[in-house]
Amino acid sequence: MKVKEIISNTVFVLVFIQSMAFAQETILTSGGNNSTKSGSISYSVGQALYITNSGTLASVAQGVQQPFEISVIQGKEVDITCVAYPNPTIDILKLNVDNFQFYTLYYQLYDILGRLIERKRIISKETLITTKFLMQSTYVLKIADNKKIFKTFKIIKNH
Repeated sequence: MKVKEIISNTVFVLVFIQSMAFAQETILTSGGNNSTKSGSISYSVGQALYITNSGTLASVAQGVQQPFEISVIQGKEVDITCVAYPNPTIDILKLNVDNFQFYTLYYQLYDILGRLIERKRIISKETLITTKFLMQSTYVLKIADNKKIFKTFKIIKNH
């Protein structure tokens, strides 16, 4: 009787440990990673289950790969500080630029294919950029004057 109980408990523990090993895995049709000196990308194709729960202030996406990055891709030494938030964004992206009054600055919003979506002059410390009508994707936000780019941000748009 004692031997059956030990075998039974051992089988249960082994099955439980085995199921934990596959907790963050899924079967995909394709996927991969690619890195260059300017950045990296990971992708997966064929994810069977993907659920997004949205609220008034945030959204949560369940799945294998989750995009979340706050990064400055490029920057030159100037006396301005730029911050873009929240990232990921849903409706409004706030852009704070210190010392904007010393430069004639513009923000330029590009889609992932490099097409210019919007270009406007920065006329105050805080600029609100409407992202409500943009598709869920990754965008590039550049802060520049007429001659050079000061900062470049990767912006993620959620639902």
